[in-house]
Amino acid sequence: MALRVGALCWEIARSRPTVIMGIYIMPHGLIAFALGRLTRRRVCIHVIGGPREIIDGGYWVDQWQVRRPSKRLERLYLAVLRHTDMIMVVGSETKRYLVAQGVPAERVHLMSSKIDPERFHPMPQIARDYDLVLTAQLIPRKRVDLFLRLVADLRRLHSHIRAVVVGDGPQRPELESIAARLDVSGCVDFVGFHEETEMYYNRAKIFVLTSSAEGLSLAMLEAMACGLPAVVPAVGDLADVVRDGETGYLVPDDDQEAFVRALSRLIESDDLRQRLGQTARATILDGYTVHDGARRWDELLSSEPRVSVHSV
Repeated sequence: MALRVGALCWEIARSRPTVIMGIYIMPHGLIAFALGRLTRRRVCIHVIGGPREIIDGGYWVDQWQVRRPSKRLERLYLAVLRHTDMIMVVGSETKRYLVAQGVPAERVHLMSSKIDPERFHPMPQIARDYDLVLTAQLIPRKRVDLFLRLVADLRRLHSHIRAVVVGDGPQRPELESIAARLDVSGCVDFVGFHEETEMYYNRAKIFVLTSSAEGLSLAMLEAMACGLPAVVPAVGDLADVVRDGETGYLVPDDDQEAFVRALSRLIESDDLRQRLGQTARATILDGYTVHDGARRWDELLSSEPRVSVHSV
């Protein structure tokens, strides 16, 4: 680690960036902060995972492994962020949390993931042969088992329902066994990881997310750009984009019955689905495209003379 930090200090001295950026607080944000102090450069940390990236030292997120909840790490992260020049967050809930923890509000800036609208867009020529699509890494936090239970409940109301799970992960064998036990293997396709997710969004009618925690889901933004209404839990920063009854439905965390009611409503009404889907796409086009992101970065960094950024 010491050699790595030394090499980074040499690279910073050589390239002379004005801002050092770390993506996620652990470990890159901490490294960026230390390098900024050593080289007297401004530091930007991008908190992508929402409040759970900080709470209990990040025990509840997947990007790094903390063996047990740690308030000591939580205090360290917050102390670093209070003295960081710029903090980027993906949504308003994360900003509210950090400000409540003593991080100066003027240093916290919204910068969500951005979507390429030329890639993610409705493709009318593709038949929408799936009712539901879920795109996720197959890990416990994504609660794909809840998605399978939703399909089982919905099948009693809509016997011809079809769903697709796009993504892979360590839970896949277990989830396929759960699907078999619920007798939904015939109507749920596990298709694994795919680069061209836009094709599956355009084969589906409704995007579903069942996670216990999120920042602002990139998969959800992509699906909405393709014209899908989203039915998601009211966690993290999802409410910034999913407006209940306008671009989709927010349901109380793991309320299975509320999920079923919202999904059934959309399955039954082509008009409602189309209206919410059109508003979902319009929402993405108004602030969540790569072009919006480029403008936002330019605004934030324009105060720095001859700005250049070094990312760790």
